[in-house]
Amino acid sequence: MNDEELIQAFHVMWNDFPEAVMIIKKDREIIAVNSKAADFGLKPGMKCSSVGSPEQHKGCLCNRAADSKQTVAITY
Repeated sequence: MNDEELIQAFHVMWNDFPEAVMIIKKDREIIAVNSKAADFGLKPGMKCSSVGSPEQHKGCLCNRAADSKQTVAITY
């Protein structure tokens, strides 16, 4: 699957999800956002780590997800 197909599949699956969802590279570049994330001003090409304050990114699971190639989530 190439990047274009991946982004298209992402939008089919996640675009109407009621929470913000993004595809993020390990270098923190945002590749795709669903409509809820776009409502918050997030867009492809941004660095997710540049959003908000550094304290908000403490405990980020991006590296763990990228290294394990598995979904990593926090359930509240």
